[in-house]
Amino acid sequence: MFSLFISFIVIFFLSMCFNVTTASKAIQYEIIDYKLDQLKEDIERLNKRAKRLHCKPIEIIIMSEQNEEKKSGYIRKWYTIEITGETPKYKGWSFVGIIQHIDDVKIIKSIPGEDEEIPTQYRDRGAICDHCQVNRYRKDTFIIRHDNGTYKQVGRQCLKDFLGHDNPHNLAAQAEILIQVSDLACMYSEVEDYIDDVNRGPKSAQYKYFSLAQYLSWVISIVNNRGYFVSRSKASYEQRATYDIAQDLMFPIWGKMSAREKDYRESIEPGEKEIETAHRAIEWAESLIDNNEDVNDYLYNISSIAKLKAIDFNLIGYAASIYPAYNKAMEKKEESKISNYVGTIGKRENFTVTLEKVLTFENHYGLIYFYLFKDLTGNKLVWKTNTGINDLEINIPVAVKATIKKHEIKYDCKQTVINRVVLI
Repeated sequence: MFSLFISFIVIFFLSMCFNVTTASKAIQYEIIDYKLDQLKEDIERLNKRAKRLHCKPIEIIIMSEQNEEKKSGYIRKWYTIEITGETPKYKGWSFVGIIQHIDDVKIIKSIPGEDEEIPTQYRDRGAICDHCQVNRYRKDTFIIRHDNGTYKQVGRQCLKDFLGHDNPHNLAAQAEILIQVSDLACMYSEVEDYIDDVNRGPKSAQYKYFSLAQYLSWVISIVNNRGYFVSRSKASYEQRATYDIAQDLMFPIWGKMSAREKDYRESIEPGEKEIETAHRAIEWAESLIDNNEDVNDYLYNISSIAKLKAIDFNLIGYAASIYPAYNKAMEKKEESKISNYVGTIGKRENFTVTLEKVLTFENHYGLIYFYLFKDLTGNKLVWKTNTGINDLEINIPVAVKATIKKHEIKYDCKQTVINRVVLI
């Protein structure tokens, strides 16, 4: 008898399990970037509840991202996300929605992903349960639909008797979790536009990103106006960094600006020329990686930033430095067009040169000097030595005698390598 009883229990349990099914629902939403993390935290919290109820977790997948650029230069970043959950179903009955009864008001919430809306007849019904036929105070009633198209409104306490499920509250809870996730996603899809708030400031939460091209055009205007670029490392109390000034001018707090500051901003506001230069500088920076050039970490970083187009405030120092780096590269490019080979390889000849720079490196042989010269017509000469000449000064023309070692192209520039250099 005992074994028959155990067999009956097992058969009953299996029949209950096989009658419980789920249907996967995937819904897409548009979420602004600064609310995405909060949505993930909320879904994680709901998934902890789902785990306790032995329900499948809600999944969130980022499908794509897009940028919405404002006139001010701010960029609002949106993500298209897909939220997937399992809709509970038992013996052909599916949970399709919940009606919340608040005084005389009814709030109808559908399970996300349902193709059909809840019939309008339930908008005018009270908290009536189709199982017990009693109209009494209920906080919630559940709308369920059979595979044959029949709808029923059932109270929470009647779900067990109506469905015959041993624990229908788990099914109801799973339906509630799906609706809560949908409510959160819809809430986080909405965003107020505070772009005209005079006291908003540059680091408003919803405007975490901004246009690189527009910001760089402000940097260019400031450099053109002041005549020089001040890096972060060279900045001081008396001399603010260029990136910092550009940030204040591009993202002004109008309510706190003096009339003088407003006039200055208006006087150097970027025009077409600065914007065009900014785009050329960005294209140059992008190409550093694309052209597989042998670049250092700094150039690699600004090249990566240039590809972003929309950047956040953590990268603002690097972003501003793209312009002086671009200028330096363009100057070298112009110089390379001028430079040609000089002298005959193997011969010892006289030259009048100007020392541009001395670089030093240390290897297992000791200290190595690289002297970078330019002659009167702009031709480049390079001397590598481990001795050096103490009497040479930067930008002072001198006469030297040297042996032509070879002609080579370095960084797209023709240069003449010399040795055995002496002053004459």
